[in-house]
Amino acid sequence: MSRADRPGIRRQRPAVALRVAYATPSDLGRAYETHIRHGFVFVPTTALVPPGTLAKLGVTLPHGRTVDVAGTVEEIFGAGQVTDDAVETGMSIAIADDDAKELCLAISRYLAASVPPAPKPRVPTALVVDDHQRQREAMAKLLSSEGFEVITAANGVEALRAAITHAPDIVLTDVEMPEMDGWNLLRLLRARPALRTTPIVFLTALHSDAERLRAYELGVDDFLAKADVSGAELCSRVRRLMRATAYDRSSDGSMLRGDIAKVSLPTLLSLFEMERRTGVLTVQVEHELATLYIRDGAVVQVDLLPEAGAQTGIERLFHVLDFTSGKFELVANEISHANTVGISTSFALLEHARIRDERK
Repeated sequence: MSRADRPGIRRQRPAVALRVAYATPSDLGRAYETHIRHGFVFVPTTALVPPGTLAKLGVTLPHGRTVDVAGTVEEIFGAGQVTDDAVETGMSIAIADDDAKELCLAISRYLAASVPPAPKPRVPTALVVDDHQRQREAMAKLLSSEGFEVITAANGVEALRAAITHAPDIVLTDVEMPEMDGWNLLRLLRARPALRTTPIVFLTALHSDAERLRAYELGVDDFLAKADVSGAELCSRVRRLMRATAYDRSSDGSMLRGDIAKVSLPTLLSLFEMERRTGVLTVQVEHELATLYIRDGAVVQVDLLPEAGAQTGIERLFHVLDFTSGKFELVANEISHANTVGISTSFALLEHARIRDERK
């Protein structure tokens, strides 16, 4: 017989007094969903009484308040029977209608009050380093207007102290500064484990591929010329970098990442040949992806996506050397691939330059 089909439970003198307590909000929430909101309370106990016995029941909520209700023993659960997804011995008490409403209201209020407020969105912190006060303040104002908390420093020494104290989400620093320049600040920041993956932007265009490559090797994530700094451009770059640096930067120099719009592929490959590096160079440009296998500084094989068409090894390398924008990543690794390019990297670069000049 369902609870709806039974005659109303009358408030009579109970024959048995029972108590049930819920230790945590999750325990109470599960009990509420499975049976309390349907007018029943399961009491785990070995002191069983026959169905139909009147009962006075004290229901203690996790915060200590006890709600007293009256009811009738509805069903007996012996050892080995499953109740609430667990094997328990106890009794199901059908609660009088008015008491059931009072209990449900008390539980609803408790559960609503026990839900912690939603945490406030974390405000990202930017550290701006520049020895020129007007430039420093202008950049801080731009970032603040976009929702950043901004810390400023006039030189590398101040910046290092601020970075250690506040652990910023991104560092934007000038290069030429008194006391400690941007290069030394970069080295010291990257030497600290807590700041190893913090995005760092050099506020300078840098004048050569060699300088930009040196910066990438030391751990710079991007370059931004001061003349190009605007609210939209600056904040777009900053937020993109913060999303992109979810990876672990290699601390042993086994990984190198950067932008080929700022360090050209010929410059990269020339350096790798000079340093006799071995590893896998991945280059991604829009919808194209190229993988170059480099052994002792020489490109020995190039893999392209099928959409690039059927090309030979050297033709594939020439195709990649035409890329002028996109991202690169070099990972140090042993290379056992056969040499399908067939010529040295330096000769390939000269030949590609000759072909490019003929096109022009």
